[in-house]
Amino acid sequence: KHKILQPGTVVAFRTMVSGIPADEEDTDDSWDDCSYRIFVAIDDGTDIDNDDTERMDMPAMFRSTENYCATVAHKINHSFNPNCNFSKYIHPMFGPIPCVITSKNVTAGEELFTYYKYLLSDCPEWYSSLWEQQ
Repeated sequence: KHKILQPGTVVAFRTMVSGIPADEEDTDDSWDDCSYRIFVAIDDGTDIDNDDTERMDMPAMFRSTENYCATVAHKINHSFNPNCNFSKYIHPMFGPIPCVITSKNVTAGEELFTYYKYLLSDCPEWYSSLWEQQ
């Protein structure tokens, strides 16, 4: 019998180094440079277009699980019909960090997806193509 994860189950954590200062200029970054960047407050109603919004990134050398696997939420893929979303967690080792929780029943072997919430006016090509295919 397959195990089912109920909605609200923590499935992954997301941390690495410290947050990127909100005043750090990043407008010249390519999507390859910042493809692992998330907004720390992405699901609590914070305006992510606000320049004061704290961001968290995964340096390129730590993006592979061969080099870093203390947390693995940075490996969860995007979907416009996700089965997970970002939330917050008070971790005993890392302190307050983003986590990923299930938003519906997830069965064993089912891939985890979250909604990245990129702006269609500023997103990688794969994201806008996927949007158009819906």
